[in-house]
Formats: sequence, C-alpha cells, structure tokens
Amino acid sequence: AGGFPGGFSAYDEMMANVFNQFGFDFGQSNRRSRSAERGADIRINMSFTLSEIAKGIVKKIKYKRNYHCSHCRGSGAKDGSEFMTCNVCQGSGQQIHISNSPLGRMQTVSTCQGCKGEGRQIKEKCKNCQGNGVVNQDEIIDVSIPAGVSEGMSLELVDKGNYPKGSGAVGKLIIQITEEKHPELYRVNNH
Repeated sequence: AGGFPGGFSAYDEMMANVFNQFGFDFGQSNRRSRSAERGADIRINMSFTLSEIAKGIVKKIKYKRNYHCSHCRGSGAKDGSEFMTCNVCQGSGQQIHISNSPLGRMQTVSTCQGCKGEGRQIKEKCKNCQGNGVVNQDEIIDVSIPAGVSEGMSLELVDKGNYPKGSGAVGKLIIQITEEKHPELYRVNNH
C-alpha cells in the first residue's frame, strides 16, 4: 500500500473500477443506469442488373418491421399503465450474485431476468401485442439506389428498422447489394 500515493484505499478504488468494467461490483454502485433499448436492425438482400447499377434506380420494396403497438403505446401493458415493481430485483433492474474465488468474496451484477433490467413487470399484458409492446406489420417504401454500387456494398436507411419495446431509437434497414450476372457484358471496376 505504501507504493501508491493515496495508500491502500486508492489502489482498492482503482481495482474496483477495473473490475466494474467487467461486470463485477465491489459494493461501490448498487444500481447501474438503464439506457433505452434500441430497435433491431433489419437486413435484406436486393439484386440488381448491370443496367440498373450503371444508371441508378428507385425501387419499391415491401418488408415486415415491428411498430409500437397502438393499444398500449409500446409499453406492453394493458391500457398502457398496468405495472408493478419487479419481485425478483425489487425495482433495481439488476441481480447481484455472490461467489467465493481465490481473490476472496466477489459480487457480480447482471441484468435482472425477471424484468429484463426495467425494474418493473407488467400486471396484465396487452392483448393486442401479448405484452411485447410491438406488432409486426408490412412496410412499403421507395429505395433510391445510386449509380455505381457494387457487389457486397450495403446501404443503411436510418429509422426504417424495428421499433423497440418502450422508448428508444428505431433500428436501421440495411440493404445488401447483389449484382446479377449479365449474359454478355461484365464489369471492370466502374467500367
């Protein structure tokens, strides 16, 4: 301890910070802040002819994506307000596990499996979405494919992916480009 400027407590605090980054908790923080969940990205493959790639094209596509349930406004609860404190974590959103190791008694903190880190559970699920907060629906959009795209490229369309349960950012729609073989012509870079 004498080799550290702040004595043993400074070393102890430094090590606790290192271990906290890997999910271990030394009693310094009983609760982590919960961040809003982001909606999942959707990936689709689209193939284009050499002519479409050379000129660029606007194509209408249809795909399925998750939207917030209109009955519960994305909460998953009947009437959008029926919640109770999680009985597994008592509202903290975390579960603490204590184990013995060669380094001594250690605590690990993980997301509560009872409420998925929300700290609350639904009393009665929304019948429209079965408590998921989202419903799967068709989406039809026009996608502008610029001239000169090539095999393996991907285009990302922001806010065209899935909505998350509750609040949070909407995911992306990622379009993977495939180039169809032409019976006579072939491409060399952009020629």
